[in-house]
Amino acid sequence: MPPPCPRTGGRAQRLALAALTLVALLGLVFTVQTPPAAAALAVRIVATPNFGGNYDPDQWVPITVALANDGPGVSGEVVAEVPGADPPLRFTQRIELPTRSQKVLTLYAQFPPRAGTASIRFEAGKESVPAAPVTLRELRSGQGLVGVIVDDAALGAELTRAIVGAYGSATFETVTVAPDEIPGNTFGLGSFSALVVGDASTGRWSAEQRAAVAGWVARGGQLVAAGGPNWRKTGEGLGELPPLRPTDSRTVAGLPGLAALGAGNGPSGQAVVATGDLLAGATRLADQDGASLVATRGWGRGTVTSLAFDPGTSALSGWGGANAFWRKLALDTPRPAALQEPFSGGYNSYSGSAQVANVLRDIPGLALPPTWLLGLVLLLFIIAIGPANYLVLRAFDRRELAWVTIPVLTLLFAGAIYVVGAATKGRSVVLNSVSVVRVSPGARSAEVAAFYGIFTPTRGVRDIALSGEALVLPFSPNGLGDNKDLGGDVRFEQGAGSAARGASFAQWTQRTIAAQGVVDPAAVILDVELRREGQKVVGTVTNRSQSAVEDALLVYDGAYQSIGSLAPGASVAVDWRPSATQTGSYNSYGRGLGTAHYYSNSTGQYPGNQPGQMGVTGHRASTLDALSGTVLDFRGPGYSSGGPYSPPTFTPSATATPSATSTPRPGTRTPGTPTATRRTPTPTRTPATPTAANKPVQVLFWRSDPPLDLKVSAGERYATTLVIQETFPGATTQGVPSPVARSVAPVEGGR
Repeated sequence: MPPPCPRTGGRAQRLALAALTLVALLGLVFTVQTPPAAAALAVRIVATPNFGGNYDPDQWVPITVALANDGPGVSGEVVAEVPGADPPLRFTQRIELPTRSQKVLTLYAQFPPRAGTASIRFEAGKESVPAAPVTLRELRSGQGLVGVIVDDAALGAELTRAIVGAYGSATFETVTVAPDEIPGNTFGLGSFSALVVGDASTGRWSAEQRAAVAGWVARGGQLVAAGGPNWRKTGEGLGELPPLRPTDSRTVAGLPGLAALGAGNGPSGQAVVATGDLLAGATRLADQDGASLVATRGWGRGTVTSLAFDPGTSALSGWGGANAFWRKLALDTPRPAALQEPFSGGYNSYSGSAQVANVLRDIPGLALPPTWLLGLVLLLFIIAIGPANYLVLRAFDRRELAWVTIPVLTLLFAGAIYVVGAATKGRSVVLNSVSVVRVSPGARSAEVAAFYGIFTPTRGVRDIALSGEALVLPFSPNGLGDNKDLGGDVRFEQGAGSAARGASFAQWTQRTIAAQGVVDPAAVILDVELRREGQKVVGTVTNRSQSAVEDALLVYDGAYQSIGSLAPGASVAVDWRPSATQTGSYNSYGRGLGTAHYYSNSTGQYPGNQPGQMGVTGHRASTLDALSGTVLDFRGPGYSSGGPYSPPTFTPSATATPSATSTPRPGTRTPGTPTATRRTPTPTRTPATPTAANKPVQVLFWRSDPPLDLKVSAGERYATTLVIQETFPGATTQGVPSPVARSVAPVEGGR
């Protein structure tokens, strides 16, 4: 066999070299274009529900989440997923975790009854790190929650046993709370009926935590602040809440002065009592040798009680009158209805959520065209495909083409109607909102419940962001928390970027959400100066803001009085004797304040059932009806009249009070709440029933702008904003400490 040709061998070598080069190039390409596999998240997460996981359904539950990042820096979000929700209901908060960092945040979520557990996780892109499931404990029906805030858990256990011993476990669930557990959002305290601050380092509280406690009291919470040897440490974070402003302390041999609030003699043995001044408006419940042992004062709708001693001492725990003493503090006093209460139940046609949802759907620009116009279009269509089509085809002698012209004319008419409708109704986003602002007496707080309806002409996924910080959640006619219309990917983000992100919209549909937040009272209030004269309420209401308010009402103990609209700077005199209010002929629409005021005696126009037909009057009437009997102190009579109405009997003031109380003007110090009109603690375990003597007058009026707006580019915006300003007529001023009684002379050596 002849030897191989050298040329052939060279060609084979060149082909092999080319193949190797191609493989190398392909490897280089894939090396450049294929990203390296992402490293697994090196994040550790621990989630703990505050307050032992005890919660009241429909209240916000704070969950403390601690994160540590042992790897590269990462951005993500902490997610709390509500169990049993379909589609999933998720509350989130964004967080940045630099390399080797540790951070702690508080996430808020609402849980339904019998939630049991909740899942918390950290997500970054498609990766997630779950925390161990958190355990939740729902309060029993009719059971309140009392938190004992102390540094020492053993001391907290002693106090919780004393409270349960006085009221019983059916009345209260008690929990020991570390000072750091207090959340920075006031709605995170909504499950509590009362808080007892014992030997606790409240000075560690941030400004947000202090404001949260003050706002919770202003909305009706009961706060008890202890004194004793560590009065400085206990009171440092409470500011001007306690009615006793200690300046020193002294040691006493027993507390016989507590016999007035207990059974038998007072506790024996040495005790340390804080001494100082009582603030204006405070009432002594027990004193000893001229020193106030127990004093109370109203703060908004709530009450703050100062104890000059430490209730956790062995002297008090071993006292036979301890149960009677705790009951006299009346921690079981019913709280006012929460602002979200009318919107938390299931659906019925007259529920608060259904009525507000009707207002949100009532968009004037989306009203159906008038019947005559629909009839005219239908008549033209019939003429076009009938006689006109026939005459034209006959003129051209092409009647056989009718099977073509009739479908074509039908499509042309349908297309024309669609184009005209889209051009006039469906090119822009429409935002409709209903906001309710409740200002507590003395303008101590202003909480907002806001509801938004967003109509879009196109389908897609949208982020709905708020202009301010608030807690966002889904809303529908079924109530708060119903997430069925927003899609399975929506997330309710908290923090500076409060929003509903990833909400799903179909074409020409409306989606609804809700938000809870707080605003500056000075931006919304009127100057209200009211006092009591016998069975009458007299005084003035002045609008010192730069914008007009409309259709103002006074509401008190089931009665109401219109005082009209107020232009900027305008004032109206009040001389009102509350009397029975009867609803008129529109009882089938509902028997709330809106019906009584706007539709009694056949005045006004009954709201229609189609979008755009309710009008401003219908929007306001539905909003008032939604709040009647809960947030508003008005419940109209039923179809059958009850017994004769008795005007409220005003309880005489126990201490001298000014003739009127001014609500604060912007930039001025806020006034306080009365003590004479507040509930007097009783020794019974049965919760006291609110009476006219301890109810505030509610001043209702309408403003033009929503307090919490959405960052939505909308072609049309409609807003219904109700302000409920509460005031106790003749309340004493409560602000900068103004001593009305000196307890005792300072004693050297006190802490």
